[in-house]
Amino acid sequence: MRHSPKAIELGIVLHEARLRAGLTLREVEAAAGISNAYISQMESGYICEPSPFVLKKLSKVYRFSYRKLFDAVGYPRP
Repeated sequence: MRHSPKAIELGIVLHEARLRAGLTLREVEAAAGISNAYISQMESGYICEPSPFVLKKLSKVYRFSYRKLFDAVGYPRP
């Protein structure tokens, strides 16, 4: 399966944000209510267009810019 460039970019951004926050996948799962498998798939570039709701939750947990996550996916800014 080939990953889209946007999915890869999002995965890198999410992975780096999680590491900067010092969190494991399971800690993010507990804090955001998003399965660690889904987060791992996003970080690996398998998820091309996660919902804005998921991105908002992750931005809060990571204390990371919601707009930067939207930009990484290619969504119009809110």
